Amino acid sequence: MNNRERTPKQDNLHLFIAIRRNKENKDGQELCCREIIYDEKTSLDILMARIRQHSGTWRIYKTVNARNIEKARLLLLMKLIENPENAYKVNTIWKTCLLQPKCRVENNLTWDIDGTITMTMIELIYKERNIVIKEIIKTPNGYNVITDICDTRLFNKEELKKEYKLDDFGYSRDGLKHITRVVI
Repeated sequence: MNNRERTPKQDNLHLFIAIRRNKENKDGQELCCREIIYDEKTSLDILMARIRQHSGTWRIYKTVNARNIEKARLLLLMKLIENPENAYKVNTIWKTCLLQPKCRVENNLTWDIDGTITMTMIELIYKERNIVIKEIIKTPNGYNVITDICDTRLFNKEELKKEYKLDDFGYSRDGLKHITRVVI
């Protein structure tokens, strides 16, 4: 009998994160589930099975920057040496280590633009500043825009909100991109 799990060897990987937010769920219970992506479809299926245990509205995101397994492994070992009593939650600690800023491989920015704005307008905002857009993703309230690291001072948040009638405009150096919204 072969009782070994098959996990492909990788140097870097991404994670899915499912968040059940307070403002979208009347019971006020915020929850989070994380799943390491070895195979995109399989990992998403596993995450979906986990969140089906809790009714409500979930948003599923994916890390924008790949994570370095070796750096995360060293962090995990240090955490387990410092707190061996936490060995029973090694899966949670492993995912937390992967999400640490020092484990990121890439330097992509995630811009969160909320409001009624078109993709053409978004492209214009970034083109005016000579910033290359890697990806634009539709979200429930607007868009996520993925770019390389850039000078964020080129963006005056209040001016952009006023000019384009945006509800919100912000960025994250190690953010998440929206994958889907699920109601269970």
